[in-house]
Amino acid sequence: MTALPHLADDGTSVERWDYAEYAAGSGFVFYKILGGGHTWPGSPLNLSRGLGRKSRDLDASRVMVDFFNGYSVAEAVW
Repeated sequence: MTALPHLADDGTSVERWDYAEYAAGSGFVFYKILGGGHTWPGSPLNLSRGLGRKSRDLDASRVMVDFFNGYSVAEAVW
């Protein structure tokens, strides 16, 4: 587990859990938002009213794009 740096005083923190070799050469990364609500981390929209805190320590959209950019269709197993 790696704690991500606090980039904003928003009442949240983020943990990154790496599982490099989970099964049969596959792996995954799990991000745990502590203190966050039902919001999209890093979103510029302020929709947190009634939904809880929004973490600004992680941009979930950027994390997803970076993840998918690490693979190509030719490597995919169908």
